[in-house]
Amino acid sequence: HDLDTVTTTKQVGETINYLYKGTNQTAAPAHHAKAITFTGTQSKDKVTGDLVGDIKWTPVNGNFTDVASPKVTGYTPDQAKAGAATVTPNSQDVVINVYYAADQQPLTYTVIDDTTGKTLEDHQNLAKGDTNSQIPNSVAAKYDQVRNGWLAKGYKLDTTKANGLGYDFLPDSFGTGAQNVTVYLIHGQKTVPVKDTTAGDATQTITYIYGNGPKKGQTA
Repeated sequence: HDLDTVTTTKQVGETINYLYKGTNQTAAPAHHAKAITFTGTQSKDKVTGDLVGDIKWTPVNGNFTDVASPKVTGYTPDQAKAGAATVTPNSQDVVINVYYAADQQPLTYTVIDDTTGKTLEDHQNLAKGDTNSQIPNSVAAKYDQVRNGWLAKGYKLDTTKANGLGYDFLPDSFGTGAQNVTVYLIHGQKTVPVKDTTAGDATQTITYIYGNGPKKGQTA
């Protein structure tokens, strides 16, 4: 019997998904590689219509190449690049998942003495947390302790700064990068009446301006 040549094609594709670790939500648009096309030829009996022999594929195999994982601010992928794979006409479409884990973001505080212009504490650690995670109440309590500690030394909040508060509000979340809050202080004052020995029972007022608070043994 005479034979005809029958031609068939098959495509194998590749998809790389970029997902947040833990939630599987999309971190970046998926990458869809150009599909590899395989062309197969086989003989067919003109009389019976039966296929004769094996299919001969061209090419025998194909290769997908690596693709750099896209940058997502505040997150690190578990694979810097992905996608390299060898496929044949019998292969299924390739699916690869790249997972992004949250980075640890620092939250710091700074304390400034506006009376002298000196920085008393500079970018001190307040807390660290996952990118975009909510800041817990314990961090707010620690921030309160920082301010109260300086107030106990005789300082006052500079209410001309930070919307009349004298300190920055804490952000709602750790965000996607380092954040810093600042406390603005001025020297506290205390008025104390003292007896003026040169004027009988008259008194005069002395104003004590506190810097780092009363020294040991002082009562003012």
